[in-house]
Amino acid sequence: MGSDDARRSNRFWVSVLAALGLVAAVLWIWDPRDVGSMDLATERPASIGDTLETSRGVIVQLQAVDDNPTLPDSFLLGDPLGEFVAVEFRITNESSEPLTIYRRSVSAVIGSRAYDADSLFSADQSAELLRDINPGLSAGFVAYFDIPPGERLTQIEFDSPGFGDDLVFQVNLWTDNA
Repeated sequence: MGSDDARRSNRFWVSVLAALGLVAAVLWIWDPRDVGSMDLATERPASIGDTLETSRGVIVQLQAVDDNPTLPDSFLLGDPLGEFVAVEFRITNESSEPLTIYRRSVSAVIGSRAYDADSLFSADQSAELLRDINPGLSAGFVAYFDIPPGERLTQIEFDSPGFGDDLVFQVNLWTDNA
């Protein structure tokens, strides 16, 4: 009798630990920022051509994603290890403070992998290492990402200390940029 009780007790605790492990795994994998405050029944994710605004008044419009870009002639943009993808966007600063944009203000995502921009250029293709955008002003940019050949971006994320919030655009080159 005693050994049956001990086995049941062990099975019970193994089941409890397995359930707790499953809950921990789900919480570790699930990122609540993927959903944010979006009402899934009525809103679609922001994509190419859309505009998002942070709580501090920074407005970002994702204008285009080009998986076969014409590259600017610049020593700041070396040969890719994979292939370049260009992301064109416009930032308007409606906050009360100057906003500094640099190449790490934007990142590209493929699945669960994040990529920093290799170079950042103004819309007229002049290289930008840092760009201040004062309140009430806007500027256009093109960021170049070196990604593995044949891969396609799934998200573009904008984050900078002055933004206040991260902004995420969903990208599907097969449908958005056809």
